[in-house]
Amino acid sequence: MNRTPQGRFLCNYTLYTALHALAYADRRISCRLHPPPYLPSMVASHGLEEPSMDLSMIVRAAELALWARPRRLGSSGGKAKAPP
Repeated sequence: MNRTPQGRFLCNYTLYTALHALAYADRRISCRLHPPPYLPSMVASHGLEEPSMDLSMIVRAAELALWARPRRLGSSGGKAKAPP
């Protein structure tokens, strides 16, 4: 996706701030950034040729991404159910 320089800056700043805080606190957990796509209305109103996705699908994708994150061994035996 072709995001604005300001948007890329904010995403990178957020990610690297979180990574720094985790390293400083000696927390060994993963940290990822999943920038959401544009909403169809945003693409249509600005005449962009960018991918878009309905808000309910973006929310569902975020839920699945959080569910699928790496788990500590033994926490659920790796057999947790997917969210409904």
